[in-house]
Amino acid sequence: MKKIRKSTGPNHLTVYANSNPLENWKSFRDHNGGLSYRELRNHIFDTQGGLCAYCEAQVNDEPESRRGIEHFHPKRDRSNPGKNWSLDWRNVFGVCTGGNYSDKQIHPLPRNLSCDSHKEHHKKLDNPEGYILNPLDIINAPCLFALNKGTGALEVDESACEKVSFLENNFDSTSDLVSSTIRILNLNCDRLSQPVSYTHLRAHETGRNL
Repeated sequence: MKKIRKSTGPNHLTVYANSNPLENWKSFRDHNGGLSYRELRNHIFDTQGGLCAYCEAQVNDEPESRRGIEHFHPKRDRSNPGKNWSLDWRNVFGVCTGGNYSDKQIHPLPRNLSCDSHKEHHKKLDNPEGYILNPLDIINAPCLFALNKGTGALEVDESACEKVSFLENNFDSTSDLVSSTIRILNLNCDRLSQPVSYTHLRAHETGRNL
């Protein structure tokens, strides 16, 4: 999981949101016959280097149906009349399918779901802030994750975490927040930790920035 820098716009979503501030995500997806949505998705993945925002799997070569757009904060939240999470440009990221299309005999579900597919099943995600690191808030250095090359697992870099704090943190330490991120997104499921699935970790290991 690496830092993501959002472009300033305008883009298809910001233009639509400015003209239709009260509309929902489905309305945007249906707008212009779906063309605006598809072009927005391409733009998001271009800015993310073709990587899933959470597990860093390379998805640029995947079919369109296997490249999704994730709302970090639930788009269904309309508790604040002045905030439309559905159309908030800074609330959307490009993600993989989280294991939904994997071989279920080799990687049974739901224990091999990851990223937003696993995040949706977590009981605390009505308000994910403070339970999961937001890719926009992660700093470039120091890196808060470490790669266990023996197991392929992401681990918490305790030393790095001691140097960094986050405003949105429901735990006693940054280490706990990072650990919670790994757990809720299930970034160490068997499907991702096996050596053949190191794509999402190579970007991490080489320090690639999104």
